[in-house]
Amino acid sequence: MKETEKADKQRNKRRTLDRLYSGSDLLLSLLCFIALIHHELRIQENHSLILDSSEFFKKMESEILRKVQQNDMGWRNKDKEPGSTSRTTQDGKEANPKRQKRSSPGNSQQNSTITYSDVQMLVKRELRLLQKQVCAKDHTLCRPGPKGSQGRRGRQGTRGKRGSPGKPGKPGPHGLTGKHGPVGAQGAKGMKGDVGKPGDLGPKGPSGPPGVKGTKGERGQSLSAPSLLKRPVGKTVNETQTATLKCTVNGNPEPSVTWYKINSSLPVGRHVVESSGALIVKDVKAEDDGVYTCKAQSLLGQVNASVKLTVQFAPKIPVTSKNVIAEEETNVTIQCTTSGRPRPIFKWSKSVGSLPKYRITFKNGTLKIFNLTRQDGGTYICKVANILGSAADTAQLTVFSPLRFKVRPPPELTPIIRSSVRLPCMAESGMRPFITWTKDGESFLPAGSNVLQNGTLVINSIKKSHEGSYTCRAANALTAIETKVKINNPLNITSCSAIRKYVSNTSRDYVIDTDGEGPLAPFTAYCDMSDKNGVGVTVISHDSESRTHVNGHEPHGSYSRDIHYTGASFSQLASLTRVSSHCEQFIKYECHGALLLKERHSWWVSRDSRNMTYWGGASPDSDKCACGMTKSCADPSIGCNCDMNDDVWREDSGLLTEKKDLPVKQLRFGDTGSDSLEEGYHTLGKLKCYGTP
Repeated sequence: MKETEKADKQRNKRRTLDRLYSGSDLLLSLLCFIALIHHELRIQENHSLILDSSEFFKKMESEILRKVQQNDMGWRNKDKEPGSTSRTTQDGKEANPKRQKRSSPGNSQQNSTITYSDVQMLVKRELRLLQKQVCAKDHTLCRPGPKGSQGRRGRQGTRGKRGSPGKPGKPGPHGLTGKHGPVGAQGAKGMKGDVGKPGDLGPKGPSGPPGVKGTKGERGQSLSAPSLLKRPVGKTVNETQTATLKCTVNGNPEPSVTWYKINSSLPVGRHVVESSGALIVKDVKAEDDGVYTCKAQSLLGQVNASVKLTVQFAPKIPVTSKNVIAEEETNVTIQCTTSGRPRPIFKWSKSVGSLPKYRITFKNGTLKIFNLTRQDGGTYICKVANILGSAADTAQLTVFSPLRFKVRPPPELTPIIRSSVRLPCMAESGMRPFITWTKDGESFLPAGSNVLQNGTLVINSIKKSHEGSYTCRAANALTAIETKVKINNPLNITSCSAIRKYVSNTSRDYVIDTDGEGPLAPFTAYCDMSDKNGVGVTVISHDSESRTHVNGHEPHGSYSRDIHYTGASFSQLASLTRVSSHCEQFIKYECHGALLLKERHSWWVSRDSRNMTYWGGASPDSDKCACGMTKSCADPSIGCNCDMNDDVWREDSGLLTEKKDLPVKQLRFGDTGSDSLEEGYHTLGKLKCYGTP
């Protein structure tokens, strides 16, 4: 049954596939038929176009032949027009046979060439018209085809006419120089030349006869050395006048006279030496004043004489701008420089007001004012005069308030290491002062130094290298003042005792540095300046200062309490104990039926983690409490009150003072857990250090 159903299903599938294949074949056949019809229509359309075109071309061909024949007839009739050179008779012969024009091959060739070109142009024109008509009917026929191959090269054309001659070119370079021509004919005779130089002297001729003896001549003058007949006399003249200095000399031969000025030269262009030996100086000037020397000289010797020329002139004051500035309470000198002869007389005055009394002196044109005040400022007039004239000059005196320090730094300072120091230095004056600082005479300040605009010197993080002498210098345009401050070796503020001694006696928090420039950082601690007779106690707090209950811890040291100190590490606190002469820490244990040191039930731990078996008030390694040291315990035979281990509340307390063990790092207790009657309370005080070793 199942096999029959399967066979039926397969037959149905085959039938379905056969139907699909038959439908596909029918569809493909239909598409092919449609495409065939489309191509047939395109062929018919092109065929009709070709037939129409062929008929059109045939019509155009006949039209072109018709027009060619028509034009050919027109060309032939041109030769028969009335303007022709040959005429015919009625019988067809020429009327003038002598003028008959012979035809030649050249003429016939020319006529044929013209006819062919005209036909060619006509054909081209008709073809262009044909192309426009065809393209207008179907533009697809006028699409350009692919570019054809290049045709053969045409024949060479006829040679053109000869061109017109070009412009002339630039002239060429000069040729080489030709050979010299022949020598010309001799010229005419020239003018007579100058007389030549005389010839050499001829030989000496013979001596002539002696002449007649003459008469005896007169006796000649005797020779003498130059001498002064009259010594020159000094002369005084006024400026612009003429000065004459006489020098009368004698001698044979006659001596020559010259003049010169000592330490200078004679006035150029203004002096004349006369034949008499006198020196004349014209337009005398002040610089002509001096000593002149007359010198008479011949072959037999010379003689000198000096004379003084004094030139008088009116006073002269150099034109200068005199602005004098000075400070109050100082002395000032105003100079009035002048020249004149005779010596001028000086007179001082003030343009506004009068000269200060009892505080001025005059000497040789110099005005000196003592202990200046602001009222002394103003314009001072210097007037000079002599018999020839006068002159005046002025000087402007400005008086400023004196330069003084408004704020001075302390003369000496001992800073704290790593602290900041401010050294104020302020100056005031009528003129703006400038502040500069130097250290030990050097302008280079150490690192970490800074000068503020108000002149204050700030030194940050003081070190030992900052020790030295510092100078504050204030200066203006007139003067300068200085003040010094000595910075001592910076103190290492290791504890509150050092602060109490060098810094302050006020109880408050301070920053201390227990190792100075060492690796440990500074830390903050409270300084009690009243405890221990005001020595300055460093107080370090911790988190276990309150009374704390201990219960339920039976094994030895099973109760544990770590101590955390405020603001400082155990390394810093250990350094504090080393720089202090005394350190202490109060410790107390209240017990009820609980042992303390007996059988090592309880102990405290030192800073270096050692178990300490002595209690406050007892000496190290004693295994006792304070009462054990004084034999005052409840039982004198035991070392601590709590070691009685009875049902009575007892107490052991005291100060731990061994610096190498402090501060307490941990508390350990036991024997508080067997029943509800065993318990205790512990109390640990602050760490206190004071004094310097």
